[in-house]
Amino acid sequence: MKKGNRIEPVKFSQSDCEKLWKMAGNPNGSQKNGKPFDFKIYQSDSMAILELNNFGVDIIKNYAIKYSDFLNYFFDSINKLKIKHLFIDLSANGGGSDEFGYEMLSYLIKDSVYYLGKFITKTSTELKRFWRLFDKYVYGDYLKKGKNKRFFCEEQIWTPQTNDTIYYYKNNVYLIQSDFTASAALSVVSFVKSYIGITVGEPALEGAVMYASVLFFKMPHSKLSFMCPTKYGEFFGANQLDRSHLQPHVAYPITDPTKSFTLEQLKDMLQKIKIYKKEKMLE
Repeated sequence: MKKGNRIEPVKFSQSDCEKLWKMAGNPNGSQKNGKPFDFKIYQSDSMAILELNNFGVDIIKNYAIKYSDFLNYFFDSINKLKIKHLFIDLSANGGGSDEFGYEMLSYLIKDSVYYLGKFITKTSTELKRFWRLFDKYVYGDYLKKGKNKRFFCEEQIWTPQTNDTIYYYKNNVYLIQSDFTASAALSVVSFVKSYIGITVGEPALEGAVMYASVLFFKMPHSKLSFMCPTKYGEFFGANQLDRSHLQPHVAYPITDPTKSFTLEQLKDMLQKIKIYKKEKMLE
């Protein structure tokens, strides 16, 4: 984390480590019903829930259903049915690639440029060697921005792609998060909270939410494998001393993020959200 002008290691709490270990021990994350993505539509109640349970590249790209086709079908369906309330469920999503979150966000917003924050990268001999061998584009970027520096910053800007075939959704959007929500999933949480809708659930997983671009190592004698992140993010100006971006607008207990939410639970959340909106209007 930043401390004055210095960047120091972040200490993980025991609870952070236990949560990370639980996720790491499950090759599919904690996704509901073994599916990386799914949905349910309750037409009579004008409600729908989009479950995005995993942003892992291999898991999504090797799944039987194509992710882009799934999103097209889902948003086309809820628009035709004139669904008023959309819940995006990231409560079981421990992260993966940002591309899947941004692809979903493209159905909710367009024609603007958004500042996402910045990444601070710590360079090392191992990292520079990795870039030079496996990612020439990033290595070239490093030579421009961070050559011979221990740390360098990269601003993160996102411009949604306009697409005539995308079925944009314009009604109410709510995002469900839990203490399993982390990494690339938190990018979506932060974006929705800042620009689109209301977040509900529990504080997102602390400690792992901002770290990326890991390198793998082995202990020289025991040969045990371990990995280290090489960068951390400051999304929307957030940092490790300001955890407001991890907190939901509306608190709601989530006892088991691996289970799908029932219609009764969604109705309960919606009622609490309406109370929250009313209170905000009276402030």
